[in-house]
Amino acid sequence: MPHKVPREGATVRSIAFILSAASSVALLTASGGCGSDDIAPGRDAIVEPNVSSLERRGFDLSEAAPVVFQTLGEAGASAGEYLLELELTSRPTSWGEANNESVYLAITAGTRLLAHVPLHQGETNFLYRSLVGTLSAGEAVSLAIASFSRSKGTAPLRVERATLIRIEGDEALLEAPAFVWPREKRFDDLPVALGWSRVKKEYTVVYTHENGGTVTLCGGGAKGLQAEIARWGRSLDIETIYRYGADRGFLRCGGFTDTTDVMFDEKHPRLYYGDGHNRLFENRKGYGVICGSAKAEKTDGSFEGWGETAADKTDDDTTVLLRPVPGPWIHLGMQRTADDEKLWRTECFLGPIDCPASRPRESRVFRLPLPIRWTSIFSWTFIFVMSTGREMAFAPK
Repeated sequence: MPHKVPREGATVRSIAFILSAASSVALLTASGGCGSDDIAPGRDAIVEPNVSSLERRGFDLSEAAPVVFQTLGEAGASAGEYLLELELTSRPTSWGEANNESVYLAITAGTRLLAHVPLHQGETNFLYRSLVGTLSAGEAVSLAIASFSRSKGTAPLRVERATLIRIEGDEALLEAPAFVWPREKRFDDLPVALGWSRVKKEYTVVYTHENGGTVTLCGGGAKGLQAEIARWGRSLDIETIYRYGADRGFLRCGGFTDTTDVMFDEKHPRLYYGDGHNRLFENRKGYGVICGSAKAEKTDGSFEGWGETAADKTDDDTTVLLRPVPGPWIHLGMQRTADDEKLWRTECFLGPIDCPASRPRESRVFRLPLPIRWTSIFSWTFIFVMSTGREMAFAPK
């Protein structure tokens, strides 16, 4: 399938959430017969309590009216780790429209921030999920529209259902990493889907894209994006970022390293944006300093409270906290077979970045069995063709 290449120098903003079903796919539903050791047949991944006691239905949410759940103690639920499900309709936002990208929700317990959730599907009714960590019996969970949201409208959000679900003994959920991102990049290079391997005890993340790395090294903008698609067969970024087994470590900006300096919430590592390659760091001080200041590493310039100015601000002033719910990697359609691995290494990954002008012969590693929305990025529409898993095309809108 031929490419229609964007005009030279075209500005390519943040690729919208092409994985529009990332949140729903990420719910761990254990099922057998899929041919993967990463799925435990017959075992439910989440043990739900009496959800009606931890659920609210049919309410509006606006900037002026945050919503508070009952405390866990009042609801008769025990302390422990929880995830939050939110079925709602947001405002008519669009990731490709400046100053109207997305509403963000802030989930808090008292003064403690639990997580942020970008409502990336706009006015389409959607089920969002987020881990929220450990809650004590005396804590009340609140939902509010974050002050740094961007939407042109002010209409209340309609929440069909908000449900807290207690996590019982599932290592995929209890070990999952949290991502701390610069607030100035809250619509950019975001981790949107988190894959988990039970056998390897590791997590692999899908980012919306990668501003630095290949894109920058190959000229930036549309030219760099074309080269990235040519080399990797995709425009999104996929990275294995954390292992929690005997070889525990994370993808630090200098390469995989141990977690000695990483902060943990219970068993969850907090991994910070490190550089333009979407590699990570143990705090806000690495960006633009330890992680490098060249264009490919510091692609988007300086961020308030990051790098050299990190000590001047707190996390809550300068970050978004993202806690995606992981799912078995095979559920994202990216489980690599031996043939895929051979193709991957021989066709795509040899040698240094060479900015090729044509894409690999096949990209069958990237079968993504997810519903895809047409996503406008200024004057360009990006389309994943899912029937064969081999084609990616983009054309002017």
